[in-house]
Amino acid sequence: MFTGLIDRTGTLQSLEPTPSGLELTILPSPPYDQLVLGESIAVNGMCLTVTKIKGEAFSADVSRESIHRSNVAQLSRGDAVNLERAMAMGGRFGGHIVSGHLDGTGQILAIVPDGQVKLFSLDIGSDMTRWVVEKGSIAIDGISLTLAKVEGTIITIAVIPHSLQATTLEKATIGQTVNIECDILAKYVEKMLAGNTSDAPSDQVDLDFLAQHGYL
Repeated sequence: MFTGLIDRTGTLQSLEPTPSGLELTILPSPPYDQLVLGESIAVNGMCLTVTKIKGEAFSADVSRESIHRSNVAQLSRGDAVNLERAMAMGGRFGGHIVSGHLDGTGQILAIVPDGQVKLFSLDIGSDMTRWVVEKGSIAIDGISLTLAKVEGTIITIAVIPHSLQATTLEKATIGQTVNIECDILAKYVEKMLAGNTSDAPSDQVDLDFLAQHGYL
């Protein structure tokens, strides 16, 4: 599990094809202390496993499914990526619940200064809009952000100076493709409201259930 609070960025040293997808080699800046083989790390929001450690750099494999769901195939050697180690048990929990399992990608349509803040407008397509709501949470390239506005397939987020400086969004450009992970809570609610289609009795949580118990 991750929080969406990026702890540093890294530089992509290589991106090599493998029989099952791609192998990324990344140099974190600053280097990680006590990085271990097998631990989870989010790279631009993708939950990956550290498979090799060489000096201060580490490698991780990306499956075909993750390639399909992400912008990783558009990266090149020398590109910066956002990094976050998995949350330690008992650690402070900022941001929001981020699994590192991407839903898809979006495209940056506009970047508008608003004082020291920058407003980013993105088109996330129709498949993910059912999981976003104004003032809800979303992870963009692994960064926990709040949705300031939702209009059809277009979302707007406000990024403060600290988040700009600490992540790859500082150098983001119009037309750029970014990774998207919607709030996992929205997906569970959708599943529960869909109900049980089997013949067995169901304890489904639907609109009638919520109304009977005073939630609507």
